[in-house]
Amino acid sequence: MGDHVLLKWASEDKWDVYPVRNIKSQTVVCQQVDDPKYVTTLTNQAVQVLWQDDEYAPAYILGIDIKEMAKNLRKKTSQLADAVPSAASKAPAAVPAAQLQPFEQNLYEEHPATASRSIAEVEAYRKAKGVLVKGNDVPKPILAFDESNFLDFVRKGIEALRHCTSPTCIEAHSWPIALSCRNYLGIAETGSHRALTYVLPAVIHVSRQPPRQQQDGPIAVLVAPTRQLAKTIHNVASNLGDRAGLRSVCAANGDSMGGQFAELKKGCHIFVAMPRRLIQFLEEGKVNLHRCTYLVFDDVDRMLTMGCESHILKIAELCRPDHQTIMWATSWQRNLTALVEDLLNDYVEIRFSPPPLSVENGVEMTVDVCQDEDKEERLAELLGNVLKEKTDGAVVFCDTAWKVDEISFQLRQCGLPAIGLHGKKLQNERDWVVSMFLRGAENVLVTTDKAAHDLNFENVRLVVNYDCPDSCEGYRHRSRHVKRPGAPGAVHTFIVPNQGLQAKMLVDVFENAKQPLNPKLRNMAKNVRSKR
Repeated sequence: MGDHVLLKWASEDKWDVYPVRNIKSQTVVCQQVDDPKYVTTLTNQAVQVLWQDDEYAPAYILGIDIKEMAKNLRKKTSQLADAVPSAASKAPAAVPAAQLQPFEQNLYEEHPATASRSIAEVEAYRKAKGVLVKGNDVPKPILAFDESNFLDFVRKGIEALRHCTSPTCIEAHSWPIALSCRNYLGIAETGSHRALTYVLPAVIHVSRQPPRQQQDGPIAVLVAPTRQLAKTIHNVASNLGDRAGLRSVCAANGDSMGGQFAELKKGCHIFVAMPRRLIQFLEEGKVNLHRCTYLVFDDVDRMLTMGCESHILKIAELCRPDHQTIMWATSWQRNLTALVEDLLNDYVEIRFSPPPLSVENGVEMTVDVCQDEDKEERLAELLGNVLKEKTDGAVVFCDTAWKVDEISFQLRQCGLPAIGLHGKKLQNERDWVVSMFLRGAENVLVTTDKAAHDLNFENVRLVVNYDCPDSCEGYRHRSRHVKRPGAPGAVHTFIVPNQGLQAKMLVDVFENAKQPLNPKLRNMAKNVRSKR
């Protein structure tokens, strides 16, 4: 495959060049073409482009290797050659120093109860929660909402999003740091409800700044690598921002840029965007970051994997030079070091270890050793017994898209409200599926790991591993979806007799979590060891 491809979004008229490394080899869904380099004709039919971040987006695509285009295609098609954008001509200007207006930075006022907490108490709390903190003058965590000094609209917004009486560990540490206008890097597993850790301070930050003028750009910019994560962040921002009279706009790949621009023109305080789409808006002059004083990159390690480092640097460069920057990553990668050094001055680094899976933490783990042909019947019986209330939800994990469709169909045949989600569905279908499950219109979501990667649900009482995961990490990533405030949840795993290696993995997981172990599972694991 060549170095670059030429494509344009279905909703736009302009062609643009994208690195091939950001696109999977099987790009064109509605045409049987293995390599986009060989798509050589323009048609009026939109195709589905699958990016490395597993996001489909409708586009017209013409595969072109840049070197080949310079050598051959310029002679054949001058229009295509002229369509390749000049980076120099499109580069927007940074914020002029003369235009910088002062803004309110430190918005955090430490509560007396927080201030009176000793260093030893803080360290004991962090050790118990598996939190590591590096940095100078790091604010102490707030352990109760009464310590936050949040205004009523903020408290009510939190209650609407999460029916909890105290901040989570990740919120307790992150909110004081963010509200103190400190740069920080947070590292926590996917699904840790990270969005609220920076969206809530964003709303408070924006609400305390001078009013926006008509020509002003957003004050807070929140960047996410995938469409689903961007939508999740936007939903949280809209819920909290609406209560303060703030507008949030989302610019994700796959949606009409025209519609997004129309929303921007109505006024935008908080701009949630994917990196490529944000760069497009900046280059075309549809948005400026001259008033941006609060910048967030969530899942930044994933952005680096997607080849978006230059986008990240450009976005940061076009904000005010005195802006606050927050980064979240799921793990520390070698290439993250240079980016952090470039963008974060005098920053705090905070790492959150995932909580153990245990009965004490409200998660009951069970295993069913059975034949493969018996799993469907046992799954239907399990769901029927567990999902007693309309508010109860279940997430069922399968390995393949075709199995998701098969299992969701069979469950519906049994009278269970099941719906399927996987990467082979079109984007509008996936959005509809997620919406139906979030609203409780369907109680059972059957999905693959990738399709559920960036999703966060409330009131999930049961997670079912219909296909047993291959690793402890995979088991944990699935289990994180168990969230039912004030009530216990469960993770149930089906395993068949020939899955000895998975049995050994599950034994380790159960023993570490101090959960009761199925004797059949232990015997399967022992047989694997004896054969070795």
